[in-house]
Amino acid sequence: MTEETPKFKPSVSQGVEYNALAVGGEIMLKEESELAPEEVVELTVIAIEAITGKEPEAEITIKNFAEKIESSIILGVKNLPETLVAEFKTFDIPAHSEKVAELLFKISQENNVKQLSELQMALIGQYINIISKAQNGGDKGFIPAVASEVKGLDCSLSVWSLKEKLQSAGVSDISFEFGYPPGHAVGVVTVADGRLIYVDAQNGFIAEVELEQVIDSNNFDTAYPIYKIISSKQILSSLPAEKENAIMQHESSKYMPQYLGVREDGLLHTLGNMHMLINPSSLTFYTESARRFRAGIGMPEPKPGLHYVRGSNRFSGKKEEGVNAEYNLPWESYWEKFNRLVTKVSGGKTIYETKFGELEEIHHSDFLKANLEESPRV
Repeated sequence: MTEETPKFKPSVSQGVEYNALAVGGEIMLKEESELAPEEVVELTVIAIEAITGKEPEAEITIKNFAEKIESSIILGVKNLPETLVAEFKTFDIPAHSEKVAELLFKISQENNVKQLSELQMALIGQYINIISKAQNGGDKGFIPAVASEVKGLDCSLSVWSLKEKLQSAGVSDISFEFGYPPGHAVGVVTVADGRLIYVDAQNGFIAEVELEQVIDSNNFDTAYPIYKIISSKQILSSLPAEKENAIMQHESSKYMPQYLGVREDGLLHTLGNMHMLINPSSLTFYTESARRFRAGIGMPEPKPGLHYVRGSNRFSGKKEEGVNAEYNLPWESYWEKFNRLVTKVSGGKTIYETKFGELEEIHHSDFLKANLEESPRV
């Protein structure tokens, strides 16, 4: 295996222009002034230290900051699924590795484009088989350092893991992009024969899809082109074995969105979610990575023994004691500066700020309602 970047095919999102506007993951805040180059470097260092748990070794500049953040995620997620499932002791890693090696050899020998595509999809299936087992049923492990602490990957880091595995294996003749359906992260892969594959690495399934670009006439300045899934056919599903409990099955494991954004990088997923490191209502607030991040942005820590009062952005010594006056600053005020880095990476509005975000919410609600009606009543 090599660390070379694979020879990707042309991107789905290639050639689309967009303008800058401030968006931070699912948090929508007002537009901020442009960061100075030294501020970009400073915030990048803070981000990388949270992602990896270490100071960046290479020099960070205004020209390479996005590349360095991405490489830190790729490096941090390498072999992380294997480490996590080894702790669960529910997955046969040697058998998995043997199958991956077998598929990589066949891919290296195959000249027929159709057969090559089938092998590529089988390899992706093997990779997400182990990635989907390295879960803890939540959205907490969105960066490598946090995932190591909470013992599980979230949807976005699951996609990063798939990219890392394909990249490290030197798989060529594919295009790999990140899908941004509301509330989720997936891979959008074009295999050798041109078929477009929707890969839900977290929930362990692959579907062949057809996409049609859509435009909100009131919101042209999006962070990525937005597509409607006009057809889908599930072609692989990785389910846990009888005794496996590493993956938590839930309704989204078979959910196919109607709309999603597509862009070449997953940085908006990762950086936009960093608000969870400073939001006391998030379980990631209590991780070492979060403490490191808060120190970097100058956010004070609550005193030991204080308890977060949900819905208040406050801590108190005991539930009956009310609010502790020494931790009254709203976390959003500390997020604003870092959100300007998210803005710089973003380049426009997310799907949430277009009409397609609302349409997707309706689609998801209909899905949940239909599944509830189909479920047997007890």
